[in-house]
Amino acid sequence: MFNKKRMVVFAIFVLLMFFLTTFAGEPTQNASVVFRDVIFTDGFDNKNISEQKVELGKAAEVPKDPYHKNYVFVGWYEHSDHKVKVEKEKFDKIMEDMHVDALYKDDKNNNGIPDDEDTYYTVKFIDSLNKKVIKSEKVLDGLDATAPIVPNHKNYTFTGWDKDYTNVKKNLDVNAIYKKDKTEDDVTMYTVTFIDGEDNKVIATVNVAAGNSATAPTAPKHENRTFDHWNGNYTNVQKNETVTAIYVDDKNHNDIDDETEPRYTVEFLEGEHGSLTGNTKFENVLTGLTFEEAGITVPEIKADEDYKVKSENDGWDKTLVTTVTDNATYTAQYYEDKNNNNIDDETEDHFIVEFKAGDHGTLTGTTKYENILTGLTFEKAGIQVPTINPEENYKVKEENAGWDKAIVTTVTSDATYTAQYFADFNNNDVDDTTEKVKLTFNAGEHGNIGGESTKVIEDLLPGYDKYPVAPRVTADEDYDFNGWNPEYTENVMIPLENATLTFTATYFEDKNNNDID
Repeated sequence: MFNKKRMVVFAIFVLLMFFLTTFAGEPTQNASVVFRDVIFTDGFDNKNISEQKVELGKAAEVPKDPYHKNYVFVGWYEHSDHKVKVEKEKFDKIMEDMHVDALYKDDKNNNGIPDDEDTYYTVKFIDSLNKKVIKSEKVLDGLDATAPIVPNHKNYTFTGWDKDYTNVKKNLDVNAIYKKDKTEDDVTMYTVTFIDGEDNKVIATVNVAAGNSATAPTAPKHENRTFDHWNGNYTNVQKNETVTAIYVDDKNHNDIDDETEPRYTVEFLEGEHGSLTGNTKFENVLTGLTFEEAGITVPEIKADEDYKVKSENDGWDKTLVTTVTDNATYTAQYYEDKNNNNIDDETEDHFIVEFKAGDHGTLTGTTKYENILTGLTFEKAGIQVPTINPEENYKVKEENAGWDKAIVTTVTSDATYTAQYFADFNNNDVDDTTEKVKLTFNAGEHGNIGGESTKVIEDLLPGYDKYPVAPRVTADEDYDFNGWNPEYTENVMIPLENATLTFTATYFEDKNNNDID
């Protein structure tokens, strides 16, 4: 009974495993790939900008910097702690879930500079009658000041302010203008004359009742100058007054005193492989001036020998910004062009020129030149043809100056030159293989050679060929062949000094035919 129970439990286990493996489904093909959640939220409205599944170790796609009017984006910060800034480098390799918020600072003038880092100007509103400051206000660069409520003065009526306080670009003193109320007891009139301080011409003449203020006219414009202030009294007038328009330099035409504006240095550097002709450094250049207005002349770039000026950006490392708004340094750029074809040598083919000693000699000098730029001559590339040193009993062939082919002294492909020699064992400057030996065999008297009186063997090479088998001699009747004169030995190397040899058959008389003379 015990065994049957165990068998039933075992069968149930097998069935359970079968169903699990059969119907559980295929495993996901990419189950081994791990992802992390990366969320970018706009801290301005708490809306998600981007929600990403990023493969572990891969980079997240950082959204474009968000923009909201009157605010400037200052970076991505941890969602759970806005004191912790997340630098962009951390998005290059995602190793954990990330949730970051875009944070901002106030930028009321929308110039891309946080207000707490921007420039503020002081605008003072002054009571022109008692000379007291009604209100002093710090105004962000480019924004408008807010005028205060002016004090009341008996027998005077406020008529406005003496200067514009919108789009503030400098510290301002703004005077309240009052007009004295007319009374039966006060009808004295005074003259206020407004003078142009540049040319001393009268701009306007205003008649003002005693105690009242004149309205200043619009100051004339002058080239490279901007109106700054009126010098003289034209408020609460108690006598004839002369008021002069004072101007300051404004060479960049932005209605700001040049003395208060930044100045920069523009410098040109020769870089490597060249020089510059002309002034290379221009200092104290007013912001906003063009090169022409500032008298900046871009120097001429002159490349060293074997170099050319790059055409990109007219030869400089970056595009010339011809309106000066910051310090700028421009460095001349070159490319190597040893073969003078206006192509960067780095992009061109390079070859190998090699000289080989070949058989029967050696070379003196450099035998292999690598990485030679296409189009260079041997002289330009520093290639010197090595000296050929033949072994004993050999000479250098005259053809192609001793090489297997004519040397092409302008390199356009890989080239190999092998030294060539000829054997000259007899030291007569003639190739031994061209010195042919001619053997002449004469039948002489009392016989013939194959029915002929002479047998000639030609084209034998001295020092290479052996004397061949002599031709067969047939003696006449009553005579026997007795040998050759001079003596002829077969199968011996032909001496190098031989050129033409003649051998004559000799006989002895043998009438009784016993092979004895």
